[in-house]
Amino acid sequence: MNAHPRKGPFTVLGLGELVLRVADMDAMLDFYTNTLGLELLRRFGDEVAFMKIAEGAAGQVQTLTLFNQRKLSNFDNSEWPGWDPARSSLHHFALTISVPDYEAMQAYVTEHEVPHNIAVHTWIGWRSIFLRDPEGNTAELVCYDPRYDAHAEYDYGKLHGDPLGRR
Repeated sequence: MNAHPRKGPFTVLGLGELVLRVADMDAMLDFYTNTLGLELLRRFGDEVAFMKIAEGAAGQVQTLTLFNQRKLSNFDNSEWPGWDPARSSLHHFALTISVPDYEAMQAYVTEHEVPHNIAVHTWIGWRSIFLRDPEGNTAELVCYDPRYDAHAEYDYGKLHGDPLGRR
């Protein structure tokens, strides 16, 4: 039973777009297309680039979009004062992948010595690889793996590592 029934006049079907402000468009595109494998949909010079995350809902493709940090794009169309990780409300964002892709990516980042961290969320059966992009944002690759679904209590201090001894 849903403890929080819908109250608004619509139903959210999914996340349509996540936008990051960037200083170095080329470095960020290289990371997200070559390291994480996102498909570049379209780049508009050094101003904006759209990458496909997945098929979305209602005809909307899910995208990760990069805006040049000079671009006015916030709610009140004011200039951006700069990114301060200590004051940002963005903790990280996650991209869902399959278990085989998770295992392949874990082997890849280990083999290529890409800095990363792993976590296992036994309360829900998620396995995560955390990576840092060239500008300091944390991107999570996450999969549901029923072998890890212990319906355990959430314990932030015990998230990291692999309780089943798998790497």
